[in-house]
Amino acid sequence: MCCSSWCTELLTNQGYKSPFVCPLGKEKEANKARVELSQGSKSDLVALVNAYEGWKVERASFAWRYYLSKETMDLSPWLETFYYSCLCLWT
Repeated sequence: MCCSSWCTELLTNQGYKSPFVCPLGKEKEANKARVELSQGSKSDLVALVNAYEGWKVERASFAWRYYLSKETMDLSPWLETFYYSCLCLWT
């Protein structure tokens, strides 16, 4: 059996630069958005999974609203497929 989707999502977002951006002068808003994505857990991993799940549905508008790098998020599906195929070969 191959690894689950959330596992490859975490690998994807931990294996590349952080998708979270903090524009100058918007630090409070960016931090608030990150806390919202973590659902109050203060966990970056929870925030990453929720960011990726939301981005898969809404794309650019979600990235803009939650201060995510569109370029980094656009690369995520490719990286997820790559990691998934690599992990499946080893299981």
